Amino acid sequence: MDCKLKFERILARVVRGTLSERRAVDLLLNEMSRGGRTLVVDEDLRGLERELAGLRYTTELLPAGLLDPQIKPLLRSRVFITGNGIDFIVPEHMDRYYYGVIWIDTKSRDYPTLAGKVQDVLKTHNFGKNLVQVVKVGEKPRVINRRGNRRL
Repeated sequence: MDCKLKFERILARVVRGTLSERRAVDLLLNEMSRGGRTLVVDEDLRGLERELAGLRYTTELLPAGLLDPQIKPLLRSRVFITGNGIDFIVPEHMDRYYYGVIWIDTKSRDYPTLAGKVQDVLKTHNFGKNLVQVVKVGEKPRVINRRGNRRL
């Protein structure tokens, strides 16, 4: 279903009284956040990229064999999803290249479940408004760093 049609249906439900204004705002913000940032997925999480694309996120898979210094400039205004977060959470680099990180800190390769956890992080942590942050996804997602809090 395209975005315009989904918005029209949500608004029609509000007009009919079958959906509260508050819930409609939540639904609309969720839909809008899907297109706000491109998700760049590290090459070793190829299966996760497919799952996220299936959830209608705009995704991009990194080409194989790039070195970390080659990757960082490619991340401008994007959210990087990686299992190798330690090399990408340097605050100065995040500020200079302006990107956020979702660090997959689990050995699980249950990609549908991981995609659900990433989706929860994207809904909860609003990378559209506050891009420069790091959220670690393992058993329980947790924020490691946000702009202004330099403790890693």
